Amino acid sequence: MPKVKFPLHTATVLFLVVSRSPVWAETQCHQAATDVTLTLLLSSGDTLKLRVPIDYFDQRFVPGDGSTREGLLLRVQATDFSPWPEEVRPHTSEGPLMGYLLTEYQPFDIVADRSARAEAGYSLIGEVEWTRKPGPFGLSVLVAPPPVEVHSALMGQKDVFVAVDEQGSITDIIRCERPGRTPFQTCDHLIEAGEIDIKLNYAPDFLAEWARLSADALKFLDCMKRE
Repeated sequence: MPKVKFPLHTATVLFLVVSRSPVWAETQCHQAATDVTLTLLLSSGDTLKLRVPIDYFDQRFVPGDGSTREGLLLRVQATDFSPWPEEVRPHTSEGPLMGYLLTEYQPFDIVADRSARAEAGYSLIGEVEWTRKPGPFGLSVLVAPPPVEVHSALMGQKDVFVAVDEQGSITDIIRCERPGRTPFQTCDHLIEAGEIDIKLNYAPDFLAEWARLSADALKFLDCMKRE
């Protein structure tokens, strides 16, 4: 059984090497009668200009046309990235609801490290020796013995999954709530998108489709970009 050391610390971490140019069906750039033009402020000091169909917003909180923001939250359907119907309650129990958040860039190695340490009960310093074992969906699972001293009250509340590219860089971080704590569990899925991060939130039923969601989330961002 191979022993490996890795800078991410959690009781269960899954890794998959993927290409960032997968062969998925092209995501439709959905149209609406009205678009909202926005400018996002990036942590680098640059800006990102977007044109967003108005149907993707919660109609109670539509931003002003031409406004400037630091983040952007949209409501989409996980199946095809079409807008969530306004007449349907925005809850994962009602269907394939997915939150789509554009947020400030953060180094993924640091985010994954802190998330995984918290779930495994490790402190923020020191190394952990992992044992690599086969996981579901052709993934690898890294497991570690419990820490000598638990340092996190968040231990064991979520499973943390990570995808890496062929160069070993982290491209996706997925944190899924474990059953039992709440009636409905969700997964937070962070996707690296250059100078900005995409954060999806969806029901665990869609976890098996994470690679499609990741690729389509990037295409959806390209749909919204304007020169």
